Amino acid sequence: MADLMVSVNFIDATLGSGSGCLATQLPDTPEEDGEDVRCRVINILEKVAPRIRDKLKEGVDIVHRIGPRRQDGSKRSIIILFALRLLRDAVWREAKGSKFLLDNNLRITEALSPEDKAAREKLWPLVKKARDEGKKASFRGPFVFINGKKIDSAEVTGT
Repeated sequence: MADLMVSVNFIDATLGSGSGCLATQLPDTPEEDGEDVRCRVINILEKVAPRIRDKLKEGVDIVHRIGPRRQDGSKRSIIILFALRLLRDAVWREAKGSKFLLDNNLRITEALSPEDKAAREKLWPLVKKARDEGKKASFRGPFVFINGKKIDSAEVTGT
């Protein structure tokens, strides 16, 4: 249990470090009794990024489910901390449009800090409006870029 707390605290500290974050998330991943979550994640990532499958055992540093097991059986997300940015980026590239992820109703997302999540929630209406108007809008960390212009949540008033 102490090792898990160290892992969680390390990941919490990493998530707070902004753009240097090597954490990623597999949201709402089905779980099984007695599962080896690290082995399961590596198995998934091998199917997503087969070109780097031989590097994943060393490149995936810490893996754990978020929160306690739910009484209602609902799925818990998995946090993945990569040892190397190169591997994390390769997985991200391969995950875009991955047939395996689509077929298995899985996705890979950014593991955001609570501050970044709050910033994105505040900026979402702006992103939606821009996309509805046919503009290019995307998130990068806690910021949004609309037609190449960077916008911080501090610049947005009342949502």
